[in-house]
Amino acid sequence: HCISSAASDVYKRQVSNDKNTELLLALRPLLKEERQEKVDKAVKILKLLAVWSVLKDSGILSDIL
Repeated sequence: HCISSAASDVYKRQVSNDKNTELLLALRPLLKEERQEKVDKAVKILKLLAVWSVLKDSGILSDIL
């Protein structure tokens, strides 16, 4: 149950990060290939941060950290 709740929270946070992600992805075609790769990495980092935050808040990581 806790994991499904955490998954739901991750989805909600990703939706809130969507504005940042959407901006980066909208600018991506206008950038040189090197910078496009940086945008891809930044988008992945935003997603990872959302997951990390939810897992931390849910207490799932309390045994590990």
